[in-house]
Amino acid sequence: MTNSEKAVETFWKGFNCAQSVILVYAERYHIDKEVALNLTSGFGSGIARTQETCGAVTGAVMVLGLAVGKGNNDFPERKEEIYSRIQQFIKSFKEKNSSTKCRDLLNCDINTEEGIYYYDVHELHRKVCMKCITNAIEILDGIIEQAS
Repeated sequence: MTNSEKAVETFWKGFNCAQSVILVYAERYHIDKEVALNLTSGFGSGIARTQETCGAVTGAVMVLGLAVGKGNNDFPERKEEIYSRIQQFIKSFKEKNSSTKCRDLLNCDINTEEGIYYYDVHELHRKVCMKCITNAIEILDGIIEQAS
């Protein structure tokens, strides 16, 4: 099973976009799965349903921190590397999806009855969210491979 397939499977089990992304990499980076789920639990629907930054993006930024980041400030070049990798991710994500904002990606307000109806009728869970998760994983895999 590919990383994208694992993430989508997690998403269909009811986890949010950020959780679905980070869980794919938790074992690789020695992060306890429960810790990863708890850490990312508030990032669904663009951070606590505020529809700001897409959860697939925030999850990916966390994964890049695990893959490339340096926990202490002794290595300023590592800070530049992580920023560069995240910028690369965001650029690629925007090229594939036009935005990193949940509200723009869904084109509706999921905090209203009308927005929820639109989301459900147009199957945005499947058509948009699943695509964003898949794109995030594919971009991440490429960046992580480059960084290795």
